[in-house]
Amino acid sequence: MVFIFVATIIQACVPSINPLYKAEDLIFKEFLLGKWEGGSETWTFHSTDQEKYMLDHFDGENGGSYTAHLLELEGKYYLDITAKEIEACDYMQKLTAFDVHTFARVDYEGEKMVIRLMSYENLDDGLKDGTLHIGHIRNSEDELLLTAPTNALQTFVTEHPELFDVDLELNKSSE
Repeated sequence: MVFIFVATIIQACVPSINPLYKAEDLIFKEFLLGKWEGGSETWTFHSTDQEKYMLDHFDGENGGSYTAHLLELEGKYYLDITAKEIEACDYMQKLTAFDVHTFARVDYEGEKMVIRLMSYENLDDGLKDGTLHIGHIRNSEDELLLTAPTNALQTFVTEHPELFDVDLELNKSSE
């Protein structure tokens, strides 16, 4: 499997084979469009339709392009992010690559946004000690992959907001 997301965020990414959204859950908010910066992070959202966003992310050293979907659950905004394309150099790598989703909660006020990524470590610890329950599998290296269906994922993220504790504070760029 290929879990593609950039260096500073990789420790926080929780991969899922299923999306956090259903088609009827998707919303579009103008506030997200544009360039957001914080520290060495740059998140640039643009869209050609009102269904999804294209996200260009740069962490100061590495960058990538993603598709992001915005949804609202119980008054909170969430992003479902997937790699725009898997960059594999040959046919065998493409066959073994797997498209995954990762989730973030988004809070914003004016020109400031906080993206809260789900803590891989806290979820992993909770699943191992039995305090958290959600469909998942592990590979031979004990890496976690969520397998729960969308409805179960939605219930889980709304019942466990404490898992979204990896904060990235970003400010809207004037560019």
